[in-house]
Amino acid sequence: MKIRIILAICILQIGCLNLFAQTEVSGIINTNTTWTTTESPYLIIDDLSLSENITLTIEPGVVIKFTGGGFNSTFTVNGTLLAQGTTAEPIVFTEGRDDSYGGDTNNDGNASSPAAGNWEGINITGTSSGSVIDNCLFRYGGYGNWEALNVSNSSTTVTNNHFYRNALALSINNASSPQISSNIFEEDTYAPITINLAANPVFSNNQFLNCKC
Repeated sequence: MKIRIILAICILQIGCLNLFAQTEVSGIINTNTTWTTTESPYLIIDDLSLSENITLTIEPGVVIKFTGGGFNSTFTVNGTLLAQGTTAEPIVFTEGRDDSYGGDTNNDGNASSPAAGNWEGINITGTSSGSVIDNCLFRYGGYGNWEALNVSNSSTTVTNNHFYRNALALSINNASSPQISSNIFEEDTYAPITINLAANPVFSNNQFLNCKC
């Protein structure tokens, strides 16, 4: 009986290390792709790019973790990114040590914890068309001169998102004219939004909670 109990405990402990499916991604996405909850979380293990005229659709509830730390953790969007979550099932962009979403994907228990600026960011470029970022969580991004989300020469829609504990949260560069509405910026450790003088964003109903400038 003791042997059976110990064996059962061992099996439970091994099973509890990671109860989530994991999908590692890096390199170039050059075909229309959908990221699904069944393959979530997605671990971006190195720099990733989405080719021009290609669409990446992300389902509500998907978790994306950047595991490269301060380097090799950018996602460059030259095509169309459709990241449309819901209030009940937001899409999450966070760092690899964040066990709150997607579980303990680095399998170290409580040995590590997330911190602001531990991944670089998502860069939506001028060749991107029709990208929508809605009902997403951006957590712990903005390493170095990066923002968790950078919109450059683009009219991306950025609505109903929660930017939480990023170093730099959102940047609007060059001749961008994005719609920035109903977002929450909370405890971001530097300026939550930076804007280039050439940009022409439209802001409405955004909240700023305990951010530092």
